[in-house]
Amino acid sequence: MLDFDKLDHALESAVGVAPDALLRAAASRWADRFLLARERLSELSEVKKLSPADTLERDRLASFFGCAYGDHGFLARAGTLHTLHARLRHVADALPALAHEPNGLQSLRREVSILRALAEHRLSQPQHPDDQPLHARLLSLDESLQELAGFALAEQQARRSVSVSQSALRLYGLADLTNVASDIREGLPIAGVLSFVLGRLADRRFTQEARSLLHELCESHAGKLRDALWNAALESYTQRKSPPTLRELRELDTALEVLKSELTSNERAASDRADAVIALNTLLTIATAIGAMHVAAGMLDGAVLLIAEGLAAEGKIDGKAPLARPGALP
Repeated sequence: MLDFDKLDHALESAVGVAPDALLRAAASRWADRFLLARERLSELSEVKKLSPADTLERDRLASFFGCAYGDHGFLARAGTLHTLHARLRHVADALPALAHEPNGLQSLRREVSILRALAEHRLSQPQHPDDQPLHARLLSLDESLQELAGFALAEQQARRSVSVSQSALRLYGLADLTNVASDIREGLPIAGVLSFVLGRLADRRFTQEARSLLHELCESHAGKLRDALWNAALESYTQRKSPPTLRELRELDTALEVLKSELTSNERAASDRADAVIALNTLLTIATAIGAMHVAAGMLDGAVLLIAEGLAAEGKIDGKAPLARPGALP
């Protein structure tokens, strides 16, 4: 018969949550019934000579648990969705603090890549059309984090260039004195090289180039950000009862054009515009993570209901008991 301890350990290693923890978090009223049914199957399996009724009960329970466990069983699917829900919440919660941290954003992106791979290989094989919305949102989240991390890194490098230039301006006088002193004494070339390098860094044109880099960064991302905001708005329209009016679409288009012009205007400080780009991209990424989290929660609801219905049918347990919804997950 089934070695439940071994199966539980294998499932937790595979999807990140054990059956008992999964059911207590997603459907607490069924957790005890699930364990009782397992104990009942174990008891029946130890009896050498069963009555016809007990034999039927044993076979029905064995059939249920055979479908519940396994790489693509009911529990693996529900456990995968539970883990996706919990980890996507973590990603959404962590994003605000890491918006300006390229390394932290790359760490979150690696987490999302792991979640994408888990979903692709553990939800269903071959992939079921019902799973496509979640796959699409996870891909969108991965791409959004890549865009945000790339911008944060480029912004950090551009700001560092400005900082180096401004520091060089303060050092240029000392370097010049060093060069003069070298001429008076032995004229060592190292001092001349140092003076030249610091002078180049302190040159006004180089400072302008560094500031221009930050401006160009904002300018190159303004169009992408406008498109992302437009797509996010269109998706929100599909979730409401009435379709958008022509007036609403024109007003949205005008507002996004104003935003784009602000992000590319030299009248605004490039550093402020860069902060605005990061803030907007962060909010969009958070919205994408939350959207994926809600999709996973809805799918988890259905996956746990399938477990409960199977348990009710095969274990002769009343199937009318209400289930706790996955939305109550911590």
